[in-house]
Amino acid sequence: MTTALQLEKREVLTGGHVKGGIICAHLEWVRQYHGDDALASLLGMLGSTVRSEVESAVGPSWCSFDALIALDRAIQNRFGRGRDFMRELGRYSAHLNLSTTYRLFQRENVLEFLRRSSLLHAQFQDFGRIECRQLAGTTCEMRHAGARCYSPIWCSSAVGYYEQVIVMHGGTFVTVEEVLCQCDGDEECVFRLQWR
Repeated sequence: MTTALQLEKREVLTGGHVKGGIICAHLEWVRQYHGDDALASLLGMLGSTVRSEVESAVGPSWCSFDALIALDRAIQNRFGRGRDFMRELGRYSAHLNLSTTYRLFQRENVLEFLRRSSLLHAQFQDFGRIECRQLAGTTCEMRHAGARCYSPIWCSSAVGYYEQVIVMHGGTFVTVEEVLCQCDGDEECVFRLQWR
């Protein structure tokens, strides 16, 4: 019999950093869809340390992973509509960052982009590594290994990120699912991507 404790997701929030561009994209989502007053109110809900880090974030700066997750939790609590909400935020972040600051990383086709994601990965976060493994045709797995910090919020956002990456490279009929997750006790997070 499955208990509530077994269903609880694990997370480790300390020890890693993400680029400020991710935080800036999430703040811009709030501003674009809910306005400046809602953004100011949201920032007021954050603890002083997190708020200071979030407010000083700029694209190329490094911010703590735990500050990003605290921000995302606040955004989800205030504006979210369940777990899929973080997918929406991940899609928005991919669109904003890959069409501006990191547009030079785009490639002719999505599989080439995904294979080169290990380089892009190091531009966005300083923990873990990513490997793309093609399974067949337009199906592949993105394996996230060696991450010293992780969260179900981050993983859900990553699903949306991959969805948007595929769309931005011309893919259609996109399916992305996380088939293994550190938050569930697995050794790595594995995302299976399919498209046409």
